[in-house]
Amino acid sequence: MAQCGTLTFYSTSAHSEPRRLLSQALALAGGSKVLYAYRSVEEDDRWARFRGGEDLDYEYIAGHTPMAEVPSLWKPGTSLSVSIEPNRMGGMFERVMQERIPANVRGNFIPCQTDLQIGWHDIIEETEEPPHYGRLIARAFFAFKLFGYGTPSDWAGYRRVVFDVPEVKQLRANLEQIVGGPVEPWVSWSV
Repeated sequence: MAQCGTLTFYSTSAHSEPRRLLSQALALAGGSKVLYAYRSVEEDDRWARFRGGEDLDYEYIAGHTPMAEVPSLWKPGTSLSVSIEPNRMGGMFERVMQERIPANVRGNFIPCQTDLQIGWHDIIEETEEPPHYGRLIARAFFAFKLFGYGTPSDWAGYRRVVFDVPEVKQLRANLEQIVGGPVEPWVSWSV
């Protein structure tokens, strides 16, 4: 099983113009194309399904799509996830994480792949809780994620330092301007 993690900023408030929000978040990330996009075929209720042992069905809807076309892929009542091809933000965070987080804390975890999710969806913790128990972190409408393979050498230490990195603080502030309200931080790993 691959080890990976995600640094996430999420909003638990509905947005009156989801496509505009998505467009602005894509512009913030930079890049010219989306690697892939997939959409839940119904409302994303991952927490209930996780607790019941069921999987949520998704449909793959786009690959190598120009950014300008992506907002039209979202449909009310679903959750759209997009992964952006390597972009300026990902490259900047790759450098920043290596420079600002000590190697003995970050280990081989460097989140730099930019992903977005829009539409109601659950953010859950599956790794740190007892097996198959999990924990619901939030029911979010929007999430901006930096994904990376690997895990930190010191999970608690990583959580203490990552949200104090100036570029991470700036990303959060930029997202709060786009969302028009607070975004919450979360980081989790899967092993």
